[in-house]
Amino acid sequence: MAEALRTVRLLDREPGTREVGGYLIEKGIPIPRKPSKPARLLQALLTLQPGESFVHRCRASSQSLANGGKQTGRKFTQRRVGTGPSYRIWRTA
Repeated sequence: MAEALRTVRLLDREPGTREVGGYLIEKGIPIPRKPSKPARLLQALLTLQPGESFVHRCRASSQSLANGGKQTGRKFTQRRVGTGPSYRIWRTA
């Protein structure tokens, strides 16, 4: 437990820089958030009104999108459309 507390204290230090082996080590620089493709698709999915839909190619990520939308309190359903690997996601409520 003392080791865990020590780690937290080291992480809480003030931002700064130091040089180790010719490399500049910097602390306290925020990591920018890079939304993944499913996150961008989820943003589009959340803008749908009831009755609207869109087509997505991958079954696994379309299921993931529908489940992510359900976690926000909206209801979605998906069905395979056409002969290829295309899935349509509808917002139902």
